[in-house]
Amino acid sequence: QFDSAEWERTPGSAKELRRPPPRGPQAAERVGPALPLEKQPWFHGPLSRADAENLLSLCKEGSYLVRLSETSPQDCSLSLRSSQGFLHLKFTRTRENQLVLGQHSGPFASVPELVLHYSSRPLPVQGAEHLALLYPVVTQSPCPGAPAPCPSP
Repeated sequence: QFDSAEWERTPGSAKELRRPPPRGPQAAERVGPALPLEKQPWFHGPLSRADAENLLSLCKEGSYLVRLSETSPQDCSLSLRSSQGFLHLKFTRTRENQLVLGQHSGPFASVPELVLHYSSRPLPVQGAEHLALLYPVVTQSPCPGAPAPCPSP
């Protein structure tokens, strides 16, 4: 019953089973905090809220992208797929020119640093407390004519 490739035995005990580490790049590996925002694969630039929702509708819970805000083009928004639908959260700047997300986020020097931080921790935002930024939706499709790229499970 436990002989599938999904499970493997831990050394030393034939009775203990553990899940192998997931294959493929993890969300944190797709966030290079040293890269400028414009070079991040999950930054979509001037993308409308509706277009962001169209991209995210093909993806699973925890999928995200960052785009320029429609109402304040100098600011960025995080668009996120949750179990209830979509969340759009604007990054705000403190007086010290740091970035925060919502009211309870710590300050960060850049959007990539904030995204990296919340790729392994739940978001401090009402309605998304159980979500981390797990699956970046990248801008380029893997092959011509393919729908928006979503992370593989």
